Amino acid sequence: MTKVIMNIDPISSSIMYDCLNHSSDYDTCTIISTLTNVLVETATRLCHPPSIYEKGHVRIDMPYSEKAAWMFETVFAVIQQAAEQNPEHIRIY
Repeated sequence: MTKVIMNIDPISSSIMYDCLNHSSDYDTCTIISTLTNVLVETATRLCHPPSIYEKGHVRIDMPYSEKAAWMFETVFAVIQQAAEQNPEHIRIY
């Protein structure tokens, strides 16, 4: 089961994304891995590489910006759709 946590807080000026574990479902794993790598690339280009970047675990902590928040919110909407279609493989916290 893949566990995803995301928090975008303009008040505390922070964005946090944490994705843990691989799904046993190949399609689900591919979707989440691809979306997570989009966020890794976004954060890295904004000079905030992941604090954890290991097989099966990625964590991004970065300051809030409207540009980054837009990307993270867009990706998270797709993750939410995937979770609705595959609740046995993705859990959002």
